[in-house]
Amino acid sequence: MNYTFEEIRDFLASLQPSTGQEPSSHLTESDLRSVEQSLGLMIPREIKDWLMVINGSFVGSQVFLGIGTSNSFLDLVPVLQDYPEWKSRAWIPVASDGCGNYYVASGINSLCPVVFVDTAFDFSKPAYVVSTALRRFLYEFIKSEFFDTEWPFDRKYILLHDPGLIDATGLGPLPWEG
Repeated sequence: MNYTFEEIRDFLASLQPSTGQEPSSHLTESDLRSVEQSLGLMIPREIKDWLMVINGSFVGSQVFLGIGTSNSFLDLVPVLQDYPEWKSRAWIPVASDGCGNYYVASGINSLCPVVFVDTAFDFSKPAYVVSTALRRFLYEFIKSEFFDTEWPFDRKYILLHDPGLIDATGLGPLPWEG
């Protein structure tokens, strides 16, 4: 299942229509080039395309991060400033659990696999890999916040929905290995 970013945005909007926090974006290619230049970091195309659809949004009690958002809690730039070594690894924080930990997309390939970083434990390495692709992560992240799912810790569930994760051990431990 390969959802478009617009379908993911609409899925999120359908689950929290009364919050006043409807997902939106006002980022342009020019905005993204300026941010890349100021950060000294190339943002992968997949992440750019996502940010031009949703540029920061609450997802229940968690958040998708954006750039230059009206709510600084949703802005990924200060996160990259707090963890500058992430830039050298091409790690872009795309979401937060609301407790100071981050889901970070890796620019190692065009799908942008996502890892969870527990900053209280060790901000320099993934606690575990959560998805082989940004789109898969976004969908599962939303789904897990609003529905009772086994993501990302149930091996059987993960391998059914993201079977390539079993081969992603080079990115970090798998969630059920901890």
